[in-house]
Amino acid sequence: MRPLVKDDSSTEGKTSREHTIINDPRGVTFVAGGKYTTYRLMAEQVVEGALKYFSIEERVQFKKTDSAIALNPWTDPESYDKAHLNIDQYCRTSLLKKSEIQKLVARFGTEVEEFFAKIHIFSDILG
Repeated sequence: MRPLVKDDSSTEGKTSREHTIINDPRGVTFVAGGKYTTYRLMAEQVVEGALKYFSIEERVQFKKTDSAIALNPWTDPESYDKAHLNIDQYCRTSLLKKSEIQKLVARFGTEVEEFFAKIHIFSDILG
């Protein structure tokens, strides 16, 4: 659950999902509203706001963030799309049920290919 910004809408469903960031002079930052799809933008804005309270000497210790780059390249949107397109192929090359593979793909994207490769290595060693 997230707090929404009061905007005089007649119902909660009509309330704007835009976010507001408030940097309190005591060094506390508040975030209200927002959407899951804008979490990276909100995070960048929060960090930028918080850094205003640091001295210039402290600020230079931090590099510019690039939250558009996925931390795990196997789970970026393109990899998820590729993994979903390959579900039938994964089914043919593994002993798992389609429902199990779908769960793995939803959680790990194309990283499932790494799991399958390791499983095959182990099955070669054991078999």
